[in-house]
Amino acid sequence: MGFFATGLLALVAEGLPTHRRGLGLGIFQTANTLSLFYGPLLMKNVADSFSLEVAFLLGAISTGIALISAAAIGDPKSIVKKPFPSGWTLVNPINGISTAALLPMVIFLSTATGYMAITGLLPKFAAARDITGYPIFWQAAAIGQLFSRSLSGGLSDRFGRGAVIIPMLLLMSVGLIVLSVADTVPLLLVAGLIIGLANAGVQTTISALVVDRSSEKDLSSSLATYTLAWDFGAILGQTGFGLLVISMGMSNVFLSLTVLPLGATLLYFWKLRS
Repeated sequence: MGFFATGLLALVAEGLPTHRRGLGLGIFQTANTLSLFYGPLLMKNVADSFSLEVAFLLGAISTGIALISAAAIGDPKSIVKKPFPSGWTLVNPINGISTAALLPMVIFLSTATGYMAITGLLPKFAAARDITGYPIFWQAAAIGQLFSRSLSGGLSDRFGRGAVIIPMLLLMSVGLIVLSVADTVPLLLVAGLIIGLANAGVQTTISALVVDRSSEKDLSSSLATYTLAWDFGAILGQTGFGLLVISMGMSNVFLSLTVLPLGATLLYFWKLRS
């Protein structure tokens, strides 16, 4: 999954015109959000009506279609093949890290950590507050993401990446504050909309910023570095901040997570603003 997603993202990025880069990446990343609307429900119905084996087979067929479609695209830049690296170079993860993408990755990590923490903590948080309809949060977040991706990407093309990144970082903090005090389904819905809108806006615009800062030969490694934010976010959010629940409580953990996007805002002004 990691190889395919990173490679396809690089393939899309290298074929986009500079002045429409944010919009194009936003539209491309919308596919992931759209799958949240039909994927879980479809697979559940297939598993209930037939079997888990049929559901997995359907997933394999879908992956096969994706493989054929990606192969049909080809390489728009006709990049010349490089000599195959040595075994150590191939398996050494440091060789795949792009220094140009590290700071943008850290900024995206500030929202990805909160988002991944929510995936692990929300069921227990809702149970503690007797909120039975908590899945509405994820539906609202998906709607926020769907609305945000192409909109934030297009706005960043017109007004600059920072003009979108900074408000979205601040909005993420607002969403986490709302979530920390949520004790009803409507409040969870509002929190989901805000967090989905903010996280997707940061993700889309940061991906465009990474492409802006990368040379053509380093594009794939830069995008791979940027996507590490999801992996580190899962470790920090679900494990690191998850452990803090014992001493702080879930509401205070959500509040503490607001520090990350606020810190990322300062980091952007300090290191990346141009």
